[in-house]
Amino acid sequence: MTIKTNDRAQTLQLTANGHIVLTVSIGNAQLGASIVTMKGDANIIAKGDITKLDLGAATDLKGKTLNVLTNTLDTNDASNAMITTYTFSGTSPAIAADTNTVDSDGDVYSLSFDFTFN
Repeated sequence: MTIKTNDRAQTLQLTANGHIVLTVSIGNAQLGASIVTMKGDANIIAKGDITKLDLGAATDLKGKTLNVLTNTLDTNDASNAMITTYTFSGTSPAIAADTNTVDSDGDVYSLSFDFTFN
């Protein structure tokens, strides 16, 4: 088993005054889980399957950076392609996606994705 790592960053414009909600989706019939933290804070906001996670009020998130560490295991015998989609409510863009590949079945793709809220 090999672990392939990648770091990405994206700025999100806050478009709503309400609460910002995050869903992380793992595609291509692969298995994965995430750890969600705020940069500069060691406390874990959530881990595992991230579905409709309330991140808080947009006014409280402005200027902060969210880190989502997603580890995906290649369990699909037909493909080594990995795709992870991050869907936010109240931001533009509302969707961020990462596509990558691993070399072999059983390999892990570890993506650290920083989202800065403006």
